[in-house]
Amino acid sequence: MMVNKRDGSNDVGSAHDGALASGSSSLTGIVWRVEMGQRRIAAFAALGVVALLGGIAMVSVSNADQGEIAAANVAVERQKTGDLRPGFSGAAWKSGPVGESDFPRQGLPQSALVSYEATYKYVRRCEARRQFEDFFENQKIDPNSVRSKPEKLMQLDPDVRARYLERVAMLEERREECTAWERDATREQASQQIYLSALENALAGDGMAAACFVVAPWAVPDESSPAYQRLSEMYAANAPALVESGVELGSWPMVRAAASALNSEAGMTSRLSLGPQKAYEISRLMQLGSEDAAMSQTFGYDAARYAAQISDAAILKQLDAEASRKFHSQFHGTYSESTSFTKLCD
Repeated sequence: MMVNKRDGSNDVGSAHDGALASGSSSLTGIVWRVEMGQRRIAAFAALGVVALLGGIAMVSVSNADQGEIAAANVAVERQKTGDLRPGFSGAAWKSGPVGESDFPRQGLPQSALVSYEATYKYVRRCEARRQFEDFFENQKIDPNSVRSKPEKLMQLDPDVRARYLERVAMLEERREECTAWERDATREQASQQIYLSALENALAGDGMAAACFVVAPWAVPDESSPAYQRLSEMYAANAPALVESGVELGSWPMVRAAASALNSEAGMTSRLSLGPQKAYEISRLMQLGSEDAAMSQTFGYDAARYAAQISDAAILKQLDAEASRKFHSQFHGTYSESTSFTKLCD
C-alpha cells in the first residue's frame, strides 16, 4: 500500500517504517502527513503505537580515500583562518540575519569544514543516524515491537525486513563517524548546521538542497528561541527565489516542496510568501503532473482557490497558458516523481 501525501509523493519507505513500529507487515491505518516543513506522523495501528521515523538513506561508510585525507589536511589550515567555505559564494550570509561567524561548528570533523557541501553531506548522514537511533531506542517501551519481540522480524515482508536490518546495521557503521558530533552538537546547533549548509549549497546551485531547504523536513530549534527566529527569517528571505529558480529549471522536487509549504499554516514553511499568481502556477503544475487522479484533483482545488484571488480574467488566462507551456517545456510533459522527501533529503 502506498500512502499519498500532499506533496504528491508515495511515501512507501515511511509507511513501511510505521509497520516496523508495530512489528506488523500490515500498513493499514497508517496516515502520513508532511506539513509545516516538519515530519509529523500519526500512526494508528492495531496496537495503538505511535512512533516517529524519518526515511533514512542507507549509505555504507567507506574508508576515506586519498582525496578525503588531503581535504582534511587542507581543512586544518583553513580552520585556523576561519575559512569555512572555499569555492562557495557565501551568498547566504548576505541575504539574511545570520552572519557566517554565527555558524555553529560544534562537533564537525575537519573533513566537514572544507566547505558547506562537505558540512551538508556530513550532518545529513549523522542526523539520519540519530533519528533512527531515537526510533530504535523508543521501541524498548513497546512490548509488541520488533525490538521487544525479535521473533516478529521473520513475520515482516521481506523488503521491509531487509530495510529494517540495513538501518540497524547503519547504526553501527556510522557510530564512529558521528559520535563526536552527537556528543558535542546540541539539537539546536545541529538544526542550524543542516539548514544553513543546505541554503548555502542551494544558493551555489544544488537543486536538491534547494528543494529540501524549501520543504524543511528536518527538526527545527524551539520556536521561541533566537536560533529559530534567525532561521525563519532567512527562510522567508531566500525560499521564494529558490522556488522561482527551481520552476524555471524544471525541478519537480522544488515544485512539490513549494506545494507542500504553501499548505502550511504554522511553522517555518508558513513563511513562504509567493503571492496568488505564483501559488496558482505551482498548483496547476502539480495538477498537470500528478499521475494519481485523486491528487491531481486536490491540486486542482488548490489552483481554484488561488484563482479566486486573481480578479483579472485576462491575467488568469495568461497564467494558465504559461503553466501549461512550462509543463510541456521545462518539465517535458512528465509526471512528478514520487520519491518521498524523507528519502531525498536524508
